[in-house]
Amino acid sequence: MSTSELVLNILSEIKDCSNISNDTLLFERGILDSFSVLYLISELESRLNITIPLENVVESNFATIENITAFTSVSMQKKQPID
Repeated sequence: MSTSELVLNILSEIKDCSNISNDTLLFERGILDSFSVLYLISELESRLNITIPLENVVESNFATIENITAFTSVSMQKKQPID
């Protein structure tokens, strides 16, 4: 499963996402709000085994599935291997 598919699956747990695309503005469509962003962060960290730094928790990073996928990809690249 790609990261964008994972994000869409998590978003579908929050709201009906049957008519959204990777560039849909999630806040403007009412898919995300401040509480659902916290849920999304928790799920992304858990399912991708990453930590999302506080400085990445800005609206622009969560504006679209495309943006979420981009910044989580960077977090996954920076992830340190566990010994």
